Amino acid sequence: MRQTRHWLLAATIAALLVGGSALTAHAKTTTQHGNALAAYNVKRYKTVKNQNLFVKRYAFQQSYTNIFQTSPTHISSTKGKAVAFKSNVFLPVTYQRSADWGNPQSEVLTPNGNTLYELITTSSQSTTGRIVRYNLGALRHFGITSTHMDALRRATYDHSVGKLTATDKAILKNVTVGPLFNTGHGQSLARNPKNGQLCFIGKPGAVKSNVQQVSTKTLKPSTKVNFTLKNTVPMGSNLTFDKHGKA
Repeated sequence: MRQTRHWLLAATIAALLVGGSALTAHAKTTTQHGNALAAYNVKRYKTVKNQNLFVKRYAFQQSYTNIFQTSPTHISSTKGKAVAFKSNVFLPVTYQRSADWGNPQSEVLTPNGNTLYELITTSSQSTTGRIVRYNLGALRHFGITSTHMDALRRATYDHSVGKLTATDKAILKNVTVGPLFNTGHGQSLARNPKNGQLCFIGKPGAVKSNVQQVSTKTLKPSTKVNFTLKNTVPMGSNLTFDKHGKA
């Protein structure tokens, strides 16, 4: 219900972000007037209560030779349609100092599977973070999804301790680190499939909220749209788009 009840907000965001004249190419704040939520009937919507499943934490070793996990983790459905997943790539945990990239909040994969955007906050309670872009198309040549699944994590760890190898340097050429900015909770980074734009909710859990567009080049917000929901409904922490570009 969290997603479906925001249909009026979706229309507003879509109109602004798909090229509406209210926004320019420069960073600019636009404020929507009036409530961004129309009346709705709770009884019309069904909710699903999923079981909270997760994989166990990897037991990291002290020895550098085997400190990182090298084989994929698996998880499967317990009821309904049989589905199974396994790890495709292990993203970095450490870059400048121990575990500074250890709190990822959301990820976006481009349709061709070659580019991954990851929004990471500086700590579990922080509203400050950054977006990191991975060129997966190039990184796969280093075996990060097959024979050397620890290669990417080793490269960023070696960066943190100042002991980069030639392979590490080649790997890190395909990792772009964005600047720090106010990310809010950070869980909502999403890609609009109609135009390829990245957006996130800048202030979840509030009646007066905003959605921000992120530049895929600078990896920082370029546009912000302020809006107000009804005084009984706070903005959620998640965001997604349909194929028509509606949020």
